[in-house]
Amino acid sequence: SGVGGISAVWYCHPDWHLNWGGELVVYDVQDKDMFEDAGKYLYEKNIMRDEDRQGFYDHVMSSPMHAVTPVANRLVIFDSNVLHAARPPQSSDALRLSTALKLADTHYEKEQEM
Repeated sequence: SGVGGISAVWYCHPDWHLNWGGELVVYDVQDKDMFEDAGKYLYEKNIMRDEDRQGFYDHVMSSPMHAVTPVANRLVIFDSNVLHAARPPQSSDALRLSTALKLADTHYEKEQEM
């Protein structure tokens, strides 16, 4: 499933209106590697035609589990392995400023209880 860790996004713009869109969307796919591998597998096994591949991705991407509005001074923290994306702002007046971090845990080992 990839490297464990968390991601954080801080929205540091001064103002945001709900009708501007621009949400951070966290999809109902628990493991983005599994999602990408499934699309590749279906295509390679000729189960899905190339022209259907985009529809497969669009179907998953159109069913978000959470959409987080980029409210000014909001901090969002989530599992890095969850499929996520940022929707584009719907207004030319929208200035979405953010700082993003990914904190990877590449050497984590659970301590044994004695």
